Amino acid sequence: MTRPCSTCQGPGARKRGCGCRVCDRCLADGHGKTCPTSLRLRAMTPADVLAWKRANEPEQTLTTEVIEALNKLAGVEVWQARRRGGVQANDARSGVPDVIGWSRHGGIFVAVETKRAHPDQHDCPSCNAQRDFGERLVADGGVYVGGVRNVQQAVDGVRMGLARRRGVPRGNEAAG
Repeated sequence: MTRPCSTCQGPGARKRGCGCRVCDRCLADGHGKTCPTSLRLRAMTPADVLAWKRANEPEQTLTTEVIEALNKLAGVEVWQARRRGGVQANDARSGVPDVIGWSRHGGIFVAVETKRAHPDQHDCPSCNAQRDFGERLVADGGVYVGGVRNVQQAVDGVRMGLARRRGVPRGNEAAG
């Protein structure tokens, strides 16, 4: 069952950027000019938009911060794989992590999956596909850091993963 339009109570309503459920007809009739939320969103400065995103899109904010931090590591270049999560019908592969890239020292593929909403080991198709992608990537010689909930976890995970792939000893381990 779909909810009716919040303006005319008619069918065919969809959730819009302002959060209201509005049909195409009411949207064309000027919903954006009368909706208080829409008016407030349109009046936002870039700083207001950034603050709103931090409050309402925490995983996106975390992903952006992780990308900025990882790109400061020597020889590492990463970027956001895609926005708005979810697998689309035309995606070539499901389970692609939020952040992908490589280490220019050895050409090692790097992938990081940020998480804010789902608990660790969440059993949904998307999370299972992401874990499977990570396992395959590591088996093929890449570095995968899954379930990242803060920037330091991503940075440490990538550093340790690259050190392992390059054969650099960690902690008390003997050089191999």
